[in-house]
Amino acid sequence: AIERLLKTQEDQNVELATHVGLHTQGTIIYASDPNDLVVTIGLENLVIVRDRNVTLIVDKDRTQEIKQVLKKLQSDPRFTDLL
Repeated sequence: AIERLLKTQEDQNVELATHVGLHTQGTIIYASDPNDLVVTIGLENLVIVRDRNVTLIVDKDRTQEIKQVLKKLQSDPRFTDLL
């Protein structure tokens, strides 16, 4: 879905971050801070999100499970300031 809206690289990656990759294909890479460097090696079909103090790495086929993780984070007082 997002790949159709945004420009993909030759390796089918969507790079919304400062990214250096080797043998990484079909992956969405995002970092909210342009000073954060994301380096990937040998990855395929992932979503990588770096925002403030949180990094999320998930298989594209399992992104629907993010809701479950958010519920766990919301119920744990250690993480409420991150949400």
